[in-house]
Amino acid sequence: MRNDPAVSGNAVSRGARSERCDRRDGARPRLRQLTVAAALAIAAVLPAGRALAANIDTTAAVAVGSVYPFGIGRNATPTYGQTFTADPTQTNLTGFSLFLDLRRDNSPVGPVPNDGPLNLRGYLAIWDGSKAGTLLYTGDQRTKPDTDDLVEFAFATSESLVAGQSYVAFLSVLGEGQAQGVTSSAFRAPLPATSSVLAGGGFVYNNAASFNDLFVGGWSTAGGVDQFFRASFADGTGTSVAEPASLALLGVGLLGLACRRRGSRTG
Repeated sequence: MRNDPAVSGNAVSRGARSERCDRRDGARPRLRQLTVAAALAIAAVLPAGRALAANIDTTAAVAVGSVYPFGIGRNATPTYGQTFTADPTQTNLTGFSLFLDLRRDNSPVGPVPNDGPLNLRGYLAIWDGSKAGTLLYTGDQRTKPDTDDLVEFAFATSESLVAGQSYVAFLSVLGEGQAQGVTSSAFRAPLPATSSVLAGGGFVYNNAASFNDLFVGGWSTAGGVDQFFRASFADGTGTSVAEPASLALLGVGLLGLACRRRGSRTG
């Protein structure tokens, strides 16, 4: 029978491919072992993943209540604060906010008319359970206009907190100069509708006439309620942090893709 070069060439080609496939199939268990080892190695050297920090926001509730008056003049309280307790994900505080809205003459404890805007300042201190402890942050002076508008006083910070430790963020008029002629200026502090929405914290206030006394005498509480309060933390809600397992799977996928491409070239 005539020797057909085309037939002969195909036979040799199929034989060569079969031999290469046998070699490749024999190497597959070894590749799987290497892939698993690589995944374990990647997971071992990566740091443990962190849960997302939960930013604090008590302002979402409707049917808002209030406490008042905060400010200067008759029956006004000069220092209002909110305590909170940091959890293990809340150890890098990047900012906090407190709020004021209606003028004192719109509160039922008056009427005592305001005669101008109110200058104040924001602070952060360790809370020892009854009073402010070490002062951690002092903000710049802010002003509440003599209007009924809701105003957020937001302060940017970069404070390292300790998990399980309580802190107090507060507004105070103590030591602040007021505009000329302003002797009576006070405003309402809004509260969430739910009496207590923040575990490990609450609304506190102090009627001391000296700023230094905030760190000496005990503060008063309002019976387990919260102020409108916000606090933001690094790696807060919406910021994803890579987990070792995800990165390990990525490494496995890349290694598997490389092996597949190598097999395609040799096959």
